[in-house]
Amino acid sequence: MADLNRAGRAFARDLIAGDNIDRDSAWSFTADDGNTLLGDAGSDWANYGKHHLGIDTTENFDTKDHWKYPFAKDGKIYRSALVAIRQRSSSQKDKVVYDAAGALLDEIDGDTDSSQADAGKGPNAGGGVITVANRPPRIEVQPRSDLASSAPASPDCFSRWNPGIRAATADEPNVIEMFDVIGYDFWSGGGITADSVSSQLKSFSGQPVEVQINSPGGDMFEGIAIYNLLNQYPGKVTVKVMALAASAASVIAMAGDDVQIGQGAFIMIHNCWVMAIGNRNDMREVADYLEPFDQALRDIYVARTSMKANDVATYMDDETFIGAQQAIDEGFADTLLSQEKIKEDKKAAATSKSKIAALHIEAALVRRGHVPAAQARSMIVNAAGAGADGTPAVREIEKILTRNDGEHEGMSRGTFRALIRDLKSGTPAAAANQSDVMPGADVGSKPGAGQAELLTAIAAFKQVAKS
Repeated sequence: MADLNRAGRAFARDLIAGDNIDRDSAWSFTADDGNTLLGDAGSDWANYGKHHLGIDTTENFDTKDHWKYPFAKDGKIYRSALVAIRQRSSSQKDKVVYDAAGALLDEIDGDTDSSQADAGKGPNAGGGVITVANRPPRIEVQPRSDLASSAPASPDCFSRWNPGIRAATADEPNVIEMFDVIGYDFWSGGGITADSVSSQLKSFSGQPVEVQINSPGGDMFEGIAIYNLLNQYPGKVTVKVMALAASAASVIAMAGDDVQIGQGAFIMIHNCWVMAIGNRNDMREVADYLEPFDQALRDIYVARTSMKANDVATYMDDETFIGAQQAIDEGFADTLLSQEKIKEDKKAAATSKSKIAALHIEAALVRRGHVPAAQARSMIVNAAGAGADGTPAVREIEKILTRNDGEHEGMSRGTFRALIRDLKSGTPAAAANQSDVMPGADVGSKPGAGQAELLTAIAAFKQVAKS
């Protein structure tokens, strides 16, 4: 029995998107065709493999027996090849390949609705668990350097996030833990990055992997990159939402072949959120730039659920938190995660208070107070190093966050003071000890404009910490 070759499916979709399609010719795939794909050295198995829709995991990667169901040659996908694959995979009972070939045929013929129905997506089709064949396609990412893509998650996420919720046990030996913000975290120097996930996946060599998520989200582009990595991983991906998969983390969760969610856990979905500065023409340009990302994310959620696109778009517009049972009913998840597989690491929860407070205040300043991220972080560093709640830095933040406006109700003073207490309980700006690490940037990025004031604040915080 053959499994789906997801690299092959992705290549097929790329060919279709580029209209590199032979709709009329009869299909044949000879030994010479295969040798051409292997190249002059006869060892380009990656190129050979991506022209096939199925794999036999019992055979070695570098043998022709490993690769099943060829569908393309000479830079084109053949419609007749997909028809032949449907016939052969049906007789071989290779349902995942059969479904994938049908979905590709529908893409070629422009019948996207029947594509989804045929692929068996959603909780009411095929028993509720999405198969490897039915994973949505990768999202093409073209981030812009003039936009701050690492805008903070919603403040509501941090009020709901308990980073101490972890897995008590794992069902697979290969585990990726995502118990942090997505993307580089300025406040701790940590975070879940595509580079770290890629390294772990490579070490697993195509074996089944379990991804444990408890994250408030973070960098949109980093989340999409991680989703793509999991989406193209050749082995089975089981996702466990331990407590929260919000924003970018919810996108990552959709890459699971099987998504389990804990009782009391939430998945939160919303539209892409970036920071930009400019006039009305600039803002229109940014809105146009973001719209395809919102559509791509919407399509990911639609593909995994039984919901209509308009309903998912409404959820995203409203920044919706989806509880465990609702997530299962609507297809965002497949099954309820057993309670004995979840535990609370109280030490991790306690030591994270200062960091969460910093993240919460930053998100509120940026998203509700419309304060630039660099300025918000400068204010927080000053407030964390202050000796009393009545200092100018604390009062300035309090004034911004507790005021009411037409869009949001201000934070209560009790909530704000609790956040300040948590902020002062530790050292949230661990990254302040890394003078080469800049806020709002991925690892390895260079300082941007408008960050000089933050460097000054960090230097001041260092002096306070030493005294």
